Amino acid sequence: MVKTSTVESAANTGTSDRTRAVVGGLLWVLAIVQYFLAQLVVAAAWSTPYSLQDNYISDLGNTDCGMFALPHGQPTYVCSPSHGLMNLSFITLGVLAIAGAILLLVGLPATGESSRTASGSTRGKRYRSHSGAARP
Repeated sequence: MVKTSTVESAANTGTSDRTRAVVGGLLWVLAIVQYFLAQLVVAAAWSTPYSLQDNYISDLGNTDCGMFALPHGQPTYVCSPSHGLMNLSFITLGVLAIAGAILLLVGLPATGESSRTASGSTRGKRYRSHSGAARP
């Protein structure tokens, strides 16, 4: 059995944190790219032109065809033949965004009282609050 030193262990932890951060960031990029590609493909499948200005994004995932009343305007005909692809893209975007966030959060430094004492910056020191009471 080979023992690793504390320095080597710390270096490995830094590398794995960096890897998590890179993979987390890449998951976010992948989420965005797949979403916009799906949006282009699904919008192109419409028989009536899809308008980024006049239609809602959710129209691309609408499972029914017909006239839909908008709260602020005229009813609009919506028919998305590739709604399954768009809905899958919405789900994929959410899953990849959450997975990326989890990976990115693992590498963030801790905050709060425990991190200040762990860094040694306030260890053994006492400070006075505005009221004059001593605080650790």
